[in-house]
Amino acid sequence: MITINGVEHDEETFTDKQKYLLAQVRDIDTKISSLRFQLDQLSVARDSFGEALIKEVEVEDVSEGTEE
Repeated sequence: MITINGVEHDEETFTDKQKYLLAQVRDIDTKISSLRFQLDQLSVARDSFGEALIKEVEVEDVSEGTEE
């Protein structure tokens, strides 16, 4: 059973076109979920690399300041 607009439908009674469209929706939902997961990973990685860059720049600024 699948609920569409608040109405339960038996997938077994769907036409071939309805089954195809349902498969498309489910596949797209799966891909969206996977992309959100990947985006979360990339966001964390980007933050980590950004923090590492900031630390490296700060270390360089400190070492340049002590040479004077």
